[in-house]
Amino acid sequence: MRHFRQGIPTFILSDVRLLCEGLSSCLARQECLRIAGHGDLATPPEQVVDSGAQVLLVDIATPQGLRQSAACRALAPALKVVAIAVAEAEQDILACAEAGVSGFVLREGSISDVVAAVHNAMRDELLCSPKAAAALFGRLALLSARTVTREPAAGVAGPGRCRTVARRGLAIGL
Repeated sequence: MRHFRQGIPTFILSDVRLLCEGLSSCLARQECLRIAGHGDLATPPEQVVDSGAQVLLVDIATPQGLRQSAACRALAPALKVVAIAVAEAEQDILACAEAGVSGFVLREGSISDVVAAVHNAMRDELLCSPKAAAALFGRLALLSARTVTREPAAGVAGPGRCRTVARRGLAIGL
């Protein structure tokens, strides 16, 4: 993970002013983060990118949040996006994954969960519940059944280990 002397530059987007300003205030107290800016979901993507933010926290309570994050990533592909206010519903988690978010914080999440999600995103890691992991693997299996089957990476499957192969949308242990 890249080290930032003054904290990881983070931009916050939400149409809920209280959420935006409250998060900004709380996260500004975290030495590991630096608030690069905040705005509503109509904030031009150029403003987010020009702020120098490495992470975008975006409220996805409305579909505009994911659209806005995609517009920002189109301008800055290396930008890490952490979705906030995510319901632990399969549909919402899959929508985040399909939109290319790097991590998410559930509606019940705390400030420490937001900080952890930012750090995980910067390390290209995702922390999620077993339910969310199952939803992601289920979708991946469905998509893989429509495309070419891939071999596991070297060392992943071997003697005494279970290898899963997706075939016609079903996972079969060999």
